[in-house]
Amino acid sequence: MAFCTKCGASVPDDVNVCADCGEAVKRVVSDVPVVNNEESVPAPAPAVNPQPQVVVPQQPQAVVQPQIVAQQQQFTSSAASQPFYGAPAPDSPYAVMGVLSFMKWAILFSLPMVGWIICLVTAFAGKNFNERNYARAQMIFMLIGIVFSFAIVFFCIWLIGLSGVSSFEDFLDEIAWSLRYY
Repeated sequence: MAFCTKCGASVPDDVNVCADCGEAVKRVVSDVPVVNNEESVPAPAPAVNPQPQVVVPQQPQAVVQPQIVAQQQQFTSSAASQPFYGAPAPDSPYAVMGVLSFMKWAILFSLPMVGWIICLVTAFAGKNFNERNYARAQMIFMLIGIVFSFAIVFFCIWLIGLSGVSSFEDFLDEIAWSLRYY
């Protein structure tokens, strides 16, 4: 069994890459014979003029934690497998709306009657999906405003009925008299 030179993990003999750090494992063939229990092999004779071996000290390497490396590999592999979608063309139905476009539609939708018609047409027949969704959101806000307006009007009518006055002018007169004494 070999050991990784980068992280020191044990690597099986049939694997050429370290499973912990991904470093390629370099196999070193030694001159020392392997002794078999079944039969002993004599050691080769030493060379007549052996070459002196120079040992180069290695720089200490940083210890790499296997979990961090695995997470980095997982992130890179998932990012590489994701397709890249660029910005859509300006004339496509998915074109991006800019700030000025939002302002333009907000001003158009705020016009009485004409804006509401434009909002309905854009919400249901618009060609750009973003403009269509913005018009639908504005239409929902308009409907919420209409419902609240009717609720306030009916609440005021109910209050007038509770006061026992016969007309709205009498109701306002009563409010004015009551405010004078405060």
